[in-house]
Amino acid sequence: MNYKLYIGIALMTTLLMSSCSEESTTQNLIIGDVSNGKTLFETNCAACHQMDGKGKTGFAPSLNNIDFLAIANDHLIKRFILEGRPGTTMIPFKSNPNVAENVDDIVAYMRSWSKDFALYEQISLDYEWKSNGDTDNGKALFVNYCAACHGAEGQGYSAGVPGTGIGNASFVSMVPDDYIKQTLVIGRVGTAMKSFDGAKGVANLTNNEMNDVVAFLRTKGAYNKLVATAAENSEPTTASYTFSGGLVTIPYLLLIIGVTTLALITIIYSLSVINKLQRGIVQESR
Repeated sequence: MNYKLYIGIALMTTLLMSSCSEESTTQNLIIGDVSNGKTLFETNCAACHQMDGKGKTGFAPSLNNIDFLAIANDHLIKRFILEGRPGTTMIPFKSNPNVAENVDDIVAYMRSWSKDFALYEQISLDYEWKSNGDTDNGKALFVNYCAACHGAEGQGYSAGVPGTGIGNASFVSMVPDDYIKQTLVIGRVGTAMKSFDGAKGVANLTNNEMNDVVAFLRTKGAYNKLVATAAENSEPTTASYTFSGGLVTIPYLLLIIGVTTLALITIIYSLSVINKLQRGIVQESR
């Protein structure tokens, strides 16, 4: 029996399986109809991300961007489209049958933009890597370098800032730590999001400091998820009272009290005037 042959076959099989497993999460394997994807994008996405996919500052991020396309593989983009960003204007398109059934076409169309970038090179994300950074230091760094654009809680546009919601619970839950790390390393060309990596970066962060920011954002996303869940499950904050005539809330009660008070003041003033007039008439008759 040729044991060397069997060993060789086993090694080759292992390598192939490993390669397939890696490609399923890090490579761009989605094949779709680019022409149909363009039509679907223009119909469903362009209102926010613009017809050219370049986005609009403070409103929707740029998708037709060499750095975004390099970091986000096809499977991530597909998930972004289907799951959306709860808590933002990015709705989950999995509830739109036409988009859900043809989402591969949209991904293929978006990926076709990469050919316009001469220096485009896909980055393979490490899905296994988890940041073990210092969350307290990450928070301090976030406040100093990120909050001005992304909001104190990382809430993004809803805070009236130009940056995206990188603290959004759904976003943080969808991307691996390395996605956030690579974004810090290379930034987003053509936007205010520059690289933070070392001397070439706007903040000159060390590798460990970037890991700290990643760790903080991971905890911030989990915290924001708890807050959002609590808000959804809580009772309305406006107190209300039920009378025989129906439900009356505090604002309506205040309005009723205000109107009643004004009416009483008017009546008292009117009675005072009438009283003075009557006294004047009596004095004249004397």
